[in-house]
Amino acid sequence: MGRHRQLKQVRQPWEEVWDDICDLVAWRRGKADDHVGNVKRRGLDAYSGVGADALQIWADGMQGNLVSQASSWFRLQVAETWLMDDPQIKLWLQDVEEHLYGVFRRTNFYPAMAEYFYDAGSIGTATMFIEEDLDRGDIVFDVLYPYDVYIAENRRGGVGLLHRELQLDARNAVERFGENNLPEVLVRAAKETPFDKWNFVHCLYPNTDRLPNSSASSNKPFASVYICEKSETTARKSGYDSLPTCTWRTRKNSKETYGRSPAMDAICDIKTVNQISRTLLQSAHYAVEPAYNAPQELKGKLRIRPKGINYYIDHQRVVTPVRTDIKYPIGIDREEKTEALIHKHFRVDFFMMMANAEREMTATEVLERQGEKAVVMGGQIGRLNADCLDPLMDRAFEIERRAGRLPDPPERLLMESSGNIDVDYIGPLAQAQKRLQQTQGINQGLGALVPMIEIYPEARHVINPTKTARRLAEASGFPQDVLRTEEEVEQLIQAERQAAQQQQMAEMAKTGSEAARNMNAPIEEGSPLEAVTGHLVA
Repeated sequence: MGRHRQLKQVRQPWEEVWDDICDLVAWRRGKADDHVGNVKRRGLDAYSGVGADALQIWADGMQGNLVSQASSWFRLQVAETWLMDDPQIKLWLQDVEEHLYGVFRRTNFYPAMAEYFYDAGSIGTATMFIEEDLDRGDIVFDVLYPYDVYIAENRRGGVGLLHRELQLDARNAVERFGENNLPEVLVRAAKETPFDKWNFVHCLYPNTDRLPNSSASSNKPFASVYICEKSETTARKSGYDSLPTCTWRTRKNSKETYGRSPAMDAICDIKTVNQISRTLLQSAHYAVEPAYNAPQELKGKLRIRPKGINYYIDHQRVVTPVRTDIKYPIGIDREEKTEALIHKHFRVDFFMMMANAEREMTATEVLERQGEKAVVMGGQIGRLNADCLDPLMDRAFEIERRAGRLPDPPERLLMESSGNIDVDYIGPLAQAQKRLQQTQGINQGLGALVPMIEIYPEARHVINPTKTARRLAEASGFPQDVLRTEEEVEQLIQAERQAAQQQQMAEMAKTGSEAARNMNAPIEEGSPLEAVTGHLVA
């Protein structure tokens, strides 16, 4: 608990920025003072919805381009590439892929990822807890509330320690931990006021005091301890073989523990456009309902409304609106420019490229633009793979393997492989990066070689056509199970060569037989051949 109080002090400076983001951008997330369950209307301080809209486009675009339920977004392969030609190993990998896809579809994985990307784009630090539901025999993906999570880094710069605060009803706490592990006051509350909230702290950290040879859950590599905050007593102690959470810091500066997000990068522009929108709203309101100058004697008698009648004696003393020179178009122009900057922070132009296109683009141009913008987002994607997707896939694979729900691997894989299974992410965004990086050089090279081959035909032998075609197919995300192996391709090439040779020999035989028939045929009268033979005879 002493360590928990230190972690709270370390995170405290970040909460002010998070509060601003919740007020102006992430309206679905609460602030530090109302995340404990108080229902409040959020977003009332925002006069522009451009930040919230851009955040939602970013979150939906990232999920749709990286982990979409509608398409395949990962592919498994063994680290030893020579084993990938084994049909049994390829079939086993395909079976495991289909099993994991099924796990993700029937659980809450995809809805959880939507919330995960929302936290990453706004707060900048998103955490998911991955646990097996033993009653249902499935995996539960739980996105933790950002204000409940406290983290510390290990020596490699990754998240190696995590504390989270959670609230439980008294009756749920007794059901979860048992009466013998809870203070008497809580057990009594479970009977008298069962819906009262009690605070607990869940601590996950490396278990440096464990006994490696012990099979007890408390001697796992990572300790899991639940503490009742009021009494500071242990409610449960167990452990995990690996950290059951994956924390993605969207961007991270050195010497900082928590992540930075596109919303943090755009917060200055978001505050600017919020102030501009507020001023323009006031200006529009003033234009519709201006202030008025009125004579003193009409105080309390003035009727500024439809069909209102104001009686006066002096025709010179009339009620007049206060006119000011409002530069409304200038404000609109400034607002639009600031909104465009906010869209750039959230890469809206990438996710909405076709919808925002000012002209028709060719398919090649669309692919090149997608690839260029995907490369710019490479830093975010790299951290996502390392902080979230890789440990998530490892965790899901390990849970399913321990539960005996995965197919048995082939014997050759057990004998010759190191046991490492690599995950290749093949979502649209990853494919756009690969397509630009891996196919750009090939396409440019082929384009430069075409005129040279026309002059020097032997230059075509420099390129291996089958390997080039395979590289282009893989870079374009072509399904691996429909690609022929190198042995199959070589057999087809040899068969085509033999067929071509047989065809050539058949044509030569046909030509020879026709020539023989022509030699035995009588010479036609008046033909050139008669003239030649007649001349020779003479």
